[in-house]
Amino acid sequence: MKGLCLTDAAAKFVHERCEGLRYDEKKTAEEIKNGIYLGKSIKENQIPYNMQMDTDRLCLEVSLKHFLASGTAKDAFDVYFCFIEMFIGEYGKSRTLVELLSEFESNGSSLLMKHRDHYSHSVYVFALGLAIFETNKKYRDIYADFYKLEQGGDSPEAAHHFLRYWGLTSLFHDIGYPLELPFEQAVSYFEVNKENRSERPYLAYHSVKAYSGAANEILAKNISDHLGKTYNFDYDYILDVIIRKPRYPEDFNYFMDHAYFSAIVLFKKLYEEMKYELTEADIDALSSIILHNSMYKFCVAHYKEDGNIPLKAELLPLGYMLMLCDELQCWDRTAYGRNSRAELQPMDCSFEFAESEIKATYIYDESQRYKEKNLKNKAPGKPAFDEDIASIVFTEMVGLASEIEWKPRTQGRKHTYLSSSNFMSLYNFAVALNGRWNLGEDWKQALEEGNANDFLTEKTEEFQTMFEDLSLEYKLSNINQAKTFDEYLNAIGAFYTDKEVDYEELTEFTEAECRKIGPMEHERWLKEHLEMGWKYGDLSGDERERQRRHKDMISEEFLVDGKLLPEAAKLHYIMLDKEEQDKDVQPMNAMLSLLNIYDGVRLYRMK
Repeated sequence: MKGLCLTDAAAKFVHERCEGLRYDEKKTAEEIKNGIYLGKSIKENQIPYNMQMDTDRLCLEVSLKHFLASGTAKDAFDVYFCFIEMFIGEYGKSRTLVELLSEFESNGSSLLMKHRDHYSHSVYVFALGLAIFETNKKYRDIYADFYKLEQGGDSPEAAHHFLRYWGLTSLFHDIGYPLELPFEQAVSYFEVNKENRSERPYLAYHSVKAYSGAANEILAKNISDHLGKTYNFDYDYILDVIIRKPRYPEDFNYFMDHAYFSAIVLFKKLYEEMKYELTEADIDALSSIILHNSMYKFCVAHYKEDGNIPLKAELLPLGYMLMLCDELQCWDRTAYGRNSRAELQPMDCSFEFAESEIKATYIYDESQRYKEKNLKNKAPGKPAFDEDIASIVFTEMVGLASEIEWKPRTQGRKHTYLSSSNFMSLYNFAVALNGRWNLGEDWKQALEEGNANDFLTEKTEEFQTMFEDLSLEYKLSNINQAKTFDEYLNAIGAFYTDKEVDYEELTEFTEAECRKIGPMEHERWLKEHLEMGWKYGDLSGDERERQRRHKDMISEEFLVDGKLLPEAAKLHYIMLDKEEQDKDVQPMNAMLSLLNIYDGVRLYRMK
């Protein structure tokens, strides 16, 4: 079998199958008629509208590649950001959906006995679904038939439809975990000698029925319509299950189901708060989310009992894909719980996707092989979850074959540094970074008068508006600069943290430190622009944005196959005019004040 790896298959889907994504030919006709472009770059009306849509799609493709190369939460953030901006609305209006999940997990999950990451996990699940759609014609045809897409499963219409609704299903399927975590924390707190859960105090959520509004009834109707006949249940039965899930955990073996809250919170956010017009496929996505954890397994299919029927894609394509990919994605998941940290988990997985075939090789750390007996493999050389997947979904359609392999652990993939802070402020910091370009002389005066923090605080609303007016490409550029600040600090022997530590505080960057950071920021900027298709050209204004040529870009002599030669960025930086060099270093001291305001952190020197 010779197929595509996960990154290549997922990227190919976005790059090739999704060509023309979100095009609007009416706007193109309007542009021709009025002679005014309707697309946004740095500002409105700079580029053709469909060119902006292509650039947005490239942003998603590049962000997905970066995440699959690193697996970090910071890069997962970019994928979420792109999807929300492209398909839901401005990120600032829906950010709590994903940021709270990350914060709850990293800060609260260490109190649990068992818990693993669900934030980066969801982006891996998203990528797996794209890869399977790209390489499995059977699924593509089933999907197109289910949604009556006239152009068929191999059409751009089907790919565009799948990207939108699969993204909604996969990226948001675990956002309800902040509601499950307190339940599990209480259970863990009262644990004594691992006694039965029924003997411990537990939490339950009341008044949920009022909060859920029409969601319970809508989802129950949708689920019973799609699955009721096959699994022999009716609307009243599944509605009762949905209503009792959060209120009576004793009826569900004393477990709380985050999937219920994921679906209900997403419904409320989209339909009631953001006035998002829900389609049939949106309801299918929400139904898939509410089913994906325990509801399908124990209340619909009873998958461990005789007569179990694994779910087929024909019944609910999005639900099928979510349950399949959710089970497959068990590698590279940060273990937060006390017991989870000691468990043996796959550190990586090597995929080969061919036409209607998936070969998955789960890779374990060779140094942990003494724990092999804990894998509980039902078949030698197979992952412990192999049979579970086949009980949950009909795996023959995707030709799934899985095995395990032992390898030495490789270091440095995630490029993590000592700096740490509240992850939720990454967006805020990017907003501030963009705003700094418009500080002008008022900023210098505020610095001289010692009022920098007050000045910046007063600017926060203005900064937010300025950021929202940017295109997705320029928003991501600011986010990526904010993400690499920890790398710059590491290079000069410094770090930031929101904890008080016994190190020398860094109150301003020296000239020598700025000279070291400058070339690093220029290299980041060059790589970012190369990935987004920019080339060298002495253009400015609207013409620069349309032709994607910038006078500070590197020339072809410094590139091989479109990538920078070693040391090329440093040499190119030296060749820049001092005014251009200063663009990379002047904001550095402004960042000290910005971080203090937007992240509540301080900077320290390691020595």
